[in-house]
Amino acid sequence: MIISKIKEKCEWLADNNCHVSICYDAIPNYISNTVLPELKPSVWNEDWHYIGSDEDTLAYIIALDSINFGSGYFSCLKKPAGVSSGYVTVATALKNRFNQKPMTAKDLAELTIDDCALIFDQDITEPEIFDLMKMFKTALNETGEHIKHYYEGSFSKFVLSANKSVDKLVEQLSKIPNFKDISIYQNQEIPIYKRAQITAGDISTIFKNQGIGHFYDIGELTIFADNVVPHVLRYDGILQYSRDLVARIDKCEELKPHSDEEIALRACSIHAVEKIVEELHKTGHKNILTIDVDHWLWARGHETYYMDKKRHITKTIYY
Repeated sequence: MIISKIKEKCEWLADNNCHVSICYDAIPNYISNTVLPELKPSVWNEDWHYIGSDEDTLAYIIALDSINFGSGYFSCLKKPAGVSSGYVTVATALKNRFNQKPMTAKDLAELTIDDCALIFDQDITEPEIFDLMKMFKTALNETGEHIKHYYEGSFSKFVLSANKSVDKLVEQLSKIPNFKDISIYQNQEIPIYKRAQITAGDISTIFKNQGIGHFYDIGELTIFADNVVPHVLRYDGILQYSRDLVARIDKCEELKPHSDEEIALRACSIHAVEKIVEELHKTGHKNILTIDVDHWLWARGHETYYMDKKRHITKTIYY
Protein backbone atom coordinates (compact mmCIF):
# COMPACT_ATOMS: atom_id res chain seq x y z
CA MET A 1 0.00 0.00 0.00
CA ILE A 2 1.68 3.15 -1.24
CA ILE A 3 0.05 5.63 1.18
CA SER A 4 0.83 3.55 4.26
CA LYS A 5 4.48 3.56 3.12
CA ILE A 6 4.39 7.37 2.91
CA LYS A 7 3.14 7.55 6.49
CA GLU A 8 5.66 5.00 7.76
CA LYS A 9 8.64 6.72 6.16
CA CYS A 10 7.57 10.21 7.24
CA GLU A 11 7.20 9.03 10.83
CA TRP A 12 10.67 7.49 10.66
CA LEU A 13 12.16 10.71 9.30
CA ALA A 14 10.39 12.81 11.93
CA ASP A 15 12.20 10.74 14.56
CA ASN A 16 15.55 10.77 12.78
CA ASN A 17 16.38 14.29 11.64
CA CYS A 18 17.98 17.33 13.27
CA HIS A 19 16.31 20.05 11.20
CA VAL A 20 12.61 19.95 12.17
CA SER A 21 10.89 18.67 15.29
CA ILE A 22 7.23 18.18 16.14
CA CYS A 23 5.82 19.69 19.33
CA TYR A 24 3.49 16.81 20.14
CA ASP A 25 2.44 18.28 23.49
CA ALA A 26 1.02 21.34 21.73
CA ILE A 27 -1.42 19.33 19.60
CA PRO A 28 -4.37 18.99 22.04
CA ASN A 29 -4.59 22.75 22.71
CA TYR A 30 -4.09 23.47 19.01
CA ILE A 31 -7.06 21.26 18.20
CA SER A 32 -9.39 22.71 20.81
CA ASN A 33 -8.38 26.37 20.46
CA THR A 34 -7.63 26.69 16.75
CA VAL A 35 -8.49 23.71 14.55
CA LEU A 36 -12.03 22.91 15.68
CA PRO A 37 -13.27 26.52 15.95
CA GLU A 38 -12.01 27.38 12.45
CA LEU A 39 -12.12 24.16 10.39
CA LYS A 40 -14.64 24.10 7.53
CA PRO A 41 -15.61 21.30 5.11
CA SER A 42 -13.57 21.09 1.91
CA VAL A 43 -15.29 22.68 -1.08
CA TRP A 44 -14.35 23.08 -4.76
CA ASN A 45 -13.94 26.77 -5.56
CA GLU A 46 -15.70 27.35 -8.89
CA ASP A 47 -14.23 30.85 -9.22
CA TRP A 48 -10.83 29.27 -9.85
CA HIS A 49 -11.73 25.86 -11.21
CA TYR A 50 -13.46 24.41 -14.24
CA ILE A 51 -16.50 22.12 -14.06
CA GLY A 52 -17.92 20.44 -17.16
CA SER A 53 -18.83 16.89 -18.12
CA ASP A 54 -17.27 14.12 -16.02
CA GLU A 55 -14.62 13.47 -18.70
CA ASP A 56 -13.76 17.14 -19.19
CA THR A 57 -13.72 17.83 -15.45
CA LEU A 58 -11.33 14.93 -14.87
CA ALA A 59 -9.14 16.14 -17.74
CA TYR A 60 -9.00 19.58 -16.10
CA ILE A 61 -8.16 18.24 -12.63
CA ILE A 62 -5.46 15.86 -13.85
CA ALA A 63 -3.96 18.53 -16.12
CA LEU A 64 -4.02 21.10 -13.31
CA ASP A 65 -2.40 18.78 -10.80
CA SER A 66 0.21 17.80 -13.38
CA ILE A 67 1.39 21.42 -13.10
CA ASN A 68 0.43 22.07 -9.49
CA PHE A 69 3.97 23.21 -8.72
CA GLY A 70 6.25 26.20 -9.16
CA SER A 71 5.99 27.91 -5.78
CA GLY A 72 9.70 28.74 -6.04
CA TYR A 73 8.93 30.71 -9.21
CA PHE A 74 5.69 32.40 -8.13
CA SER A 75 7.39 35.65 -7.16
CA CYS A 76 8.13 36.09 -10.90
CA LEU A 77 4.73 34.90 -12.13
CA LYS A 78 2.49 37.49 -13.77
CA LYS A 79 -0.76 37.49 -11.79
CA PRO A 80 -4.16 39.06 -12.53
CA ALA A 81 -5.13 42.22 -10.65
CA GLY A 82 -6.13 41.44 -7.09
CA VAL A 83 -4.69 37.90 -7.13
CA SER A 84 -1.69 37.13 -4.91
CA SER A 85 -1.67 33.32 -5.22
CA GLY A 86 0.38 31.59 -7.90
CA TYR A 87 -1.86 28.53 -7.69
CA VAL A 88 -5.02 30.57 -8.21
CA THR A 89 -3.36 32.29 -11.19
CA VAL A 90 -2.54 28.96 -12.84
CA ALA A 91 -5.85 27.26 -11.98
CA THR A 92 -7.90 30.19 -13.30
CA ALA A 93 -5.90 30.46 -16.53
CA LEU A 94 -6.37 26.74 -17.21
CA LYS A 95 -10.08 27.07 -16.40
CA ASN A 96 -10.36 29.85 -18.99
CA ARG A 97 -8.67 27.62 -21.58
CA PHE A 98 -11.11 24.78 -20.82
CA ASN A 99 -14.03 27.19 -21.03
CA GLN A 100 -12.94 27.99 -24.59
CA LYS A 101 -12.59 24.30 -25.44
CA PRO A 102 -11.89 21.38 -23.09
CA MET A 103 -8.45 19.88 -23.66
CA THR A 104 -7.94 16.23 -24.54
CA ALA A 105 -5.04 13.92 -23.76
CA LYS A 106 -3.83 14.50 -27.32
CA ASP A 107 -3.94 18.26 -26.77
CA LEU A 108 -1.84 17.95 -23.61
CA ALA A 109 0.66 15.64 -25.31
CA GLU A 110 1.26 18.15 -28.10
CA LEU A 111 1.59 21.39 -26.11
CA THR A 112 4.65 23.57 -26.73
CA ILE A 113 6.33 26.10 -24.48
CA ASP A 114 4.72 28.88 -26.53
CA ASP A 115 1.31 27.25 -26.03
CA CYS A 116 1.85 27.21 -22.25
CA ALA A 117 2.94 30.85 -22.25
CA LEU A 118 -0.26 31.74 -24.12
CA ILE A 119 -2.56 29.69 -21.87
CA PHE A 120 -1.05 31.08 -18.66
CA ASP A 121 -0.42 34.59 -20.07
CA GLN A 122 3.28 34.62 -19.20
CA ASP A 123 6.32 36.34 -20.72
CA ILE A 124 8.87 33.67 -21.61
CA THR A 125 11.54 36.25 -22.40
CA GLU A 126 12.05 36.24 -18.61
CA PRO A 127 14.44 33.34 -17.90
CA GLU A 128 12.68 31.99 -14.80
CA ILE A 129 9.28 32.12 -16.48
CA PHE A 130 10.72 30.34 -19.51
CA ASP A 131 12.00 27.61 -17.18
CA LEU A 132 8.60 27.29 -15.50
CA MET A 133 6.69 27.13 -18.79
CA LYS A 134 9.16 24.52 -20.03
CA MET A 135 8.45 22.41 -16.94
CA PHE A 136 4.70 22.90 -17.43
CA LYS A 137 5.02 21.75 -21.04
CA THR A 138 7.02 18.65 -20.09
CA ALA A 139 4.62 17.66 -17.31
CA LEU A 140 1.50 18.14 -19.44
CA ASN A 141 3.11 16.26 -22.35
CA GLU A 142 3.97 13.32 -20.08
CA THR A 143 0.47 13.15 -18.64
CA GLY A 144 -1.21 13.44 -22.03
CA GLU A 145 1.00 10.73 -23.53
CA HIS A 146 0.33 8.40 -20.60
CA ILE A 147 -3.44 8.75 -20.85
CA LYS A 148 -3.28 8.37 -24.65
CA HIS A 149 -1.08 5.29 -24.58
CA TYR A 150 -2.56 3.31 -21.69
CA TYR A 151 -6.18 4.53 -21.43
CA GLU A 152 -7.20 5.28 -25.04
CA GLY A 153 -7.06 9.00 -24.29
CA SER A 154 -9.85 8.71 -21.70
CA PHE A 155 -9.36 10.37 -18.30
CA SER A 156 -12.52 8.63 -17.11
CA LYS A 157 -11.05 5.20 -17.92
CA PHE A 158 -7.91 6.15 -16.08
CA VAL A 159 -9.80 7.11 -12.91
CA LEU A 160 -12.20 4.15 -13.09
CA SER A 161 -9.28 1.74 -13.42
CA ALA A 162 -8.31 2.64 -9.83
CA ASN A 163 -11.42 0.78 -8.65
CA LYS A 164 -12.52 3.58 -6.31
CA SER A 165 -9.26 3.51 -4.33
CA VAL A 166 -7.11 6.61 -3.74
CA ASP A 167 -4.22 4.31 -2.92
CA LYS A 168 -4.50 2.68 -6.33
CA LEU A 169 -4.93 6.03 -8.09
CA VAL A 170 -1.80 7.41 -6.41
CA GLU A 171 0.08 4.28 -7.46
CA GLN A 172 -1.10 4.70 -11.06
CA LEU A 173 -0.17 8.39 -11.14
CA SER A 174 3.28 7.57 -9.75
CA LYS A 175 4.03 5.81 -13.05
CA ILE A 176 3.95 9.20 -14.80
CA PRO A 177 7.46 10.70 -14.41
CA ASN A 178 6.37 14.16 -13.23
CA PHE A 179 4.33 12.65 -10.38
CA LYS A 180 7.18 10.47 -9.03
CA ASP A 181 7.79 12.47 -5.85
CA ILE A 182 10.44 10.51 -3.92
CA SER A 183 13.52 11.66 -2.00
CA ILE A 184 16.39 9.86 -0.29
CA TYR A 185 17.28 10.62 3.34
CA GLN A 186 20.09 8.70 5.07
CA ASN A 187 19.84 5.99 2.40
CA GLN A 188 16.12 5.61 3.08
CA GLU A 189 13.60 6.20 0.30
CA ILE A 190 11.03 8.81 1.41
CA PRO A 191 7.94 8.88 -0.83
CA ILE A 192 5.70 11.97 -0.61
CA TYR A 193 3.63 11.89 -3.82
CA LYS A 194 2.10 15.28 -3.07
CA ARG A 195 0.59 15.92 -6.49
CA ALA A 196 -0.59 12.35 -6.96
CA GLN A 197 -2.39 12.54 -3.64
CA ILE A 198 -3.86 15.99 -4.29
CA THR A 199 -5.20 14.73 -7.62
CA ALA A 200 -7.17 12.04 -5.80
CA GLY A 201 -8.27 14.56 -3.18
CA ASP A 202 -9.38 17.08 -5.81
CA ILE A 203 -11.39 14.47 -7.70
CA SER A 204 -13.12 13.43 -4.48
CA THR A 205 -13.83 17.05 -3.51
CA ILE A 206 -15.26 18.18 -6.83
CA PHE A 207 -17.51 15.12 -7.13
CA LYS A 208 -18.38 15.24 -3.40
CA ASN A 209 -16.96 11.72 -3.16
CA GLN A 210 -19.78 10.37 -5.30
CA GLY A 211 -20.10 8.72 -8.70
CA ILE A 212 -16.87 8.61 -10.69
CA GLY A 213 -15.25 10.62 -7.88
CA HIS A 214 -16.07 8.19 -5.08
CA PHE A 215 -13.18 6.60 -3.20
CA TYR A 216 -13.87 4.20 -0.34
CA ASP A 217 -10.46 4.93 1.23
CA ILE A 218 -10.46 8.74 0.93
CA GLY A 219 -9.55 9.01 4.61
CA GLU A 220 -6.17 7.39 3.92
CA LEU A 221 -4.72 10.41 2.10
CA THR A 222 -2.05 12.41 3.89
CA ILE A 223 -1.73 16.18 3.64
CA PHE A 224 -0.29 17.54 0.41
CA ALA A 225 3.16 18.55 1.63
CA ASP A 226 4.43 21.79 0.09
CA ASN A 227 5.98 24.99 1.46
CA VAL A 228 2.72 26.41 2.90
CA VAL A 229 1.66 23.73 5.39
CA PRO A 230 4.98 23.49 7.29
CA HIS A 231 5.11 27.30 7.37
CA VAL A 232 1.70 27.50 9.05
CA LEU A 233 2.51 24.67 11.45
CA ARG A 234 5.72 26.43 12.41
CA TYR A 235 4.02 29.72 13.30
CA ASP A 236 1.16 27.88 15.00
CA GLY A 237 3.66 26.21 17.33
CA ILE A 238 3.43 22.63 16.05
CA LEU A 239 6.75 22.48 14.18
CA GLN A 240 10.06 23.80 15.46
CA TYR A 241 12.93 24.49 13.07
CA SER A 242 16.64 24.33 13.85
CA ARG A 243 18.50 27.64 14.21
CA ASP A 244 20.39 27.01 11.01
CA LEU A 245 17.20 26.33 9.05
CA VAL A 246 15.52 29.45 10.44
CA ALA A 247 18.54 31.54 9.43
CA ARG A 248 18.51 30.15 5.90
CA ILE A 249 14.79 30.81 5.48
CA ASP A 250 15.12 34.32 6.91
CA LYS A 251 17.86 35.06 4.35
CA CYS A 252 15.56 33.76 1.56
CA GLU A 253 18.19 31.14 0.79
CA GLU A 254 16.86 28.52 -1.60
CA LEU A 255 16.61 25.00 -0.23
CA LYS A 256 17.57 22.52 -2.92
CA PRO A 257 14.99 19.90 -3.89
CA HIS A 258 15.59 16.61 -2.05
CA SER A 259 18.03 18.24 0.38
CA ASP A 260 17.90 16.97 3.96
CA GLU A 261 16.25 20.16 5.22
CA GLU A 262 13.67 20.27 2.45
CA ILE A 263 12.53 16.67 2.84
CA ALA A 264 12.46 17.06 6.63
CA LEU A 265 10.08 20.01 6.32
CA ARG A 266 7.69 18.05 4.13
CA ALA A 267 7.87 14.74 5.97
CA CYS A 268 7.49 16.30 9.41
CA SER A 269 4.46 18.30 8.30
CA ILE A 270 2.86 15.08 7.04
CA HIS A 271 3.50 13.23 10.30
CA ALA A 272 2.43 16.19 12.45
CA VAL A 273 -0.94 16.37 10.72
CA GLU A 274 -1.32 12.60 10.97
CA LYS A 275 -1.00 13.03 14.76
CA ILE A 276 -3.46 15.95 14.70
CA VAL A 277 -6.05 13.87 12.84
CA GLU A 278 -5.40 10.90 15.10
CA GLU A 279 -6.14 13.10 18.12
CA LEU A 280 -9.25 14.51 16.44
CA HIS A 281 -10.56 10.99 15.89
CA LYS A 282 -9.74 9.96 19.46
CA THR A 283 -11.80 12.87 20.75
CA GLY A 284 -14.84 11.89 18.72
CA HIS A 285 -14.37 13.91 15.52
CA LYS A 286 -14.10 10.90 13.24
CA ASN A 287 -15.82 12.66 10.34
CA ILE A 288 -12.84 15.01 9.86
CA LEU A 289 -10.51 13.88 7.10
CA THR A 290 -6.84 14.71 6.67
CA ILE A 291 -7.64 16.51 3.42
CA ASP A 292 -10.06 18.76 5.34
CA VAL A 293 -7.20 19.77 7.64
CA ASP A 294 -4.89 20.25 4.64
CA HIS A 295 -7.34 22.55 2.84
CA TRP A 296 -7.81 24.58 6.01
CA LEU A 297 -4.05 24.89 6.61
CA TRP A 298 -3.46 25.94 2.98
CA ALA A 299 -6.14 28.63 3.18
CA ARG A 300 -4.80 29.75 6.57
CA GLY A 301 -1.35 30.11 5.01
CA HIS A 302 -2.71 32.77 2.67
CA GLU A 303 -3.85 35.02 5.52
CA THR A 304 -1.82 38.21 5.98
CA TYR A 305 -0.18 37.04 9.22
CA TYR A 306 1.47 34.10 7.42
CA MET A 307 2.01 35.82 4.08
CA ASP A 308 4.05 38.53 5.81
CA LYS A 309 6.54 35.96 7.12
CA LYS A 310 9.23 34.21 5.11
CA ARG A 311 8.62 30.59 4.18
CA HIS A 312 11.06 28.17 2.60
CA ILE A 313 11.77 28.49 -1.12
CA THR A 314 12.45 25.46 -3.30
CA LYS A 315 12.39 25.29 -7.09
CA THR A 316 10.86 21.91 -7.78
CA ILE A 317 8.21 20.19 -9.89
CA TYR A 318 6.63 18.64 -6.81
CA TYR A 319 5.04 21.76 -5.27
